[in-house]
Amino acid sequence: MSAGILPPLWAVFCFTFLSSLGTGLVTNGASFVARNAFQFSAFDNYVLAVLIGVTYITAAAGAGPVLHRIRSFVSERTILVLVMIGMAICTTLPSWPVKPGDRWPIWIMVGVYTPLTGVLWPLVESYVSGGRTGSDLRQTLSRWNVVWSGAVAASMWIAAPLIENRANVALLGMGVLHILSIGFLFAFPKRVPRHLDEDHIDNLPSTYADLLTTFRILLPASYVVSSAITPHLPDAFERLGVPAAWQPVLASAWLLPRVVAFWLHDHTQAWRGHWWHPVLGGLLILGGFGVAVFAPLLGPGVTGITAMILGLAALGTGMACIYSGAIYYVMAVHASEVKAGGSHESLVGVGYTVGPLFGLLATVAVEKRILSERAFAPLVLSLVAFVAVCAVGIVIARVRRQHRLSSAKAVSAPGGV
Repeated sequence: MSAGILPPLWAVFCFTFLSSLGTGLVTNGASFVARNAFQFSAFDNYVLAVLIGVTYITAAAGAGPVLHRIRSFVSERTILVLVMIGMAICTTLPSWPVKPGDRWPIWIMVGVYTPLTGVLWPLVESYVSGGRTGSDLRQTLSRWNVVWSGAVAASMWIAAPLIENRANVALLGMGVLHILSIGFLFAFPKRVPRHLDEDHIDNLPSTYADLLTTFRILLPASYVVSSAITPHLPDAFERLGVPAAWQPVLASAWLLPRVVAFWLHDHTQAWRGHWWHPVLGGLLILGGFGVAVFAPLLGPGVTGITAMILGLAALGTGMACIYSGAIYYVMAVHASEVKAGGSHESLVGVGYTVGPLFGLLATVAVEKRILSERAFAPLVLSLVAFVAVCAVGIVIARVRRQHRLSSAKAVSAPGGV
């Protein structure tokens, strides 16, 4: 089966970088923008985060089926152009003249922008991986992970000086980048490349399907953890005495280690096909989240801030482990189709939704005086930890089962003892 025309990687990476600057700011910085520009409370930020998750799931899950139906009269490249234009328009909403106290611009922006990203990334992932197999697929995905994660981290640094008083300017700048990124799409083929070998799954190691299932358990759990901590960071940094201008910078304490971890995944490849990889990722997100949530209880000062940074760094490293495994195995097993990217991103969206729901529940309990403010961190940790522990426990059980099966095969094989 012909793969079709492959897009040049320089164009894919440049488009990804510019697009990720915008999506990174909206996804990871929306709570800071909402708090400083629209005076959102912690409760409001958690509701906003839930909106991000629900709309992302809907769009990502529907991307594959919808595109399959309309691709006979519109190309994937054209859809990407339209998505970029729509996202750019969304970033102008917070700059529209409104009455004091009006918050509809941020709600509409997130409510429209987020589902557009749910269409964007499954399409881009299919352009990245389509027509590629083996080491070419692994290296391309690993480098692409470094590109998009680096852009997400950079977006927080670039926007940091504007977040406190000129958040709308930061968003407008990201909108301009979305328009500029359209230029790189002209180097893309009109159609997403197809996989080279329809029977490729028969040539993969037998453990790949099991590893895919394992990472599909860990992926949403990891985003439950990260999305639960993100809306909480503005309040957490405030309790730690961090100035508003520096809060987005310190929030990148989990984004930068994630970039480094993605780079290591690209340069080692020792993780591929090994069961220790998902176990390591699960333990890192669980431990990192626990440290980050409890750090504000240490009070303002170096100790609390250091604990927060270390916890976020461990979280980011674990996220890279899990994301790298999840996207590699889904693209390897499911032939790099848009529906494969859509299913991958839908699981991300599940995490984006469930995590803030836990934070929302804890916030309501505190505001209704059912719990004291000091009980917020333990409650959120307990809820999120329950999900994370269950996910990690299932993974460990699967690893032990796989080890027993491998041992039994070794014994029963000719020459076995």
